[in-house]
Amino acid sequence: MVERPKGVNMENITQLHGEVLKSLNKHNNSWLPLGIKLLELTDAIGGMKKAKYWKNHFKVPSFQHYCSEILKENPDTMSKYRINAKCIRDYRNDLYEKWEEDNSIQIPGYTILYELLAKKNALSDDKLKEIKRLRETGLSYNKISKEVGLGHATVYKAVNSTQSEMVV
Repeated sequence: MVERPKGVNMENITQLHGEVLKSLNKHNNSWLPLGIKLLELTDAIGGMKKAKYWKNHFKVPSFQHYCSEILKENPDTMSKYRINAKCIRDYRNDLYEKWEEDNSIQIPGYTILYELLAKKNALSDDKLKEIKRLRETGLSYNKISKEVGLGHATVYKAVNSTQSEMVV
């Protein structure tokens, strides 16, 4: 069962939909507020494929249809925004809180987070800790890459997306 955020219930889905539309108008400036609103909406409904609730509120069978038919946006892109907002909420809530206080701070682009999330799922936490430890010793990305047996770009993204001082 999906745990719903506090204060979110089925009665305010119309309000959340309005907030999604507002955020959609601003998404060229930042994907994060839109991703958070999409996440809140799908959490309130109970998931991306709860056809009964999607049909009841929007007359579409799923989140993907909601994005393409109601929002007139690419569902893959909207899903990436949502997934990355979930990643920040679950793993780096401190970044989101800082962004809420001062939205001029930089949050990594959603494509970087999306790629890193896929890599993180493929990399163990121990491997990520080892990469970070090696970087803190002053080793170059190339040397770390050779040491851990990963590509230079993967090491760079892992280091820069896990060190808060590098992303903030």
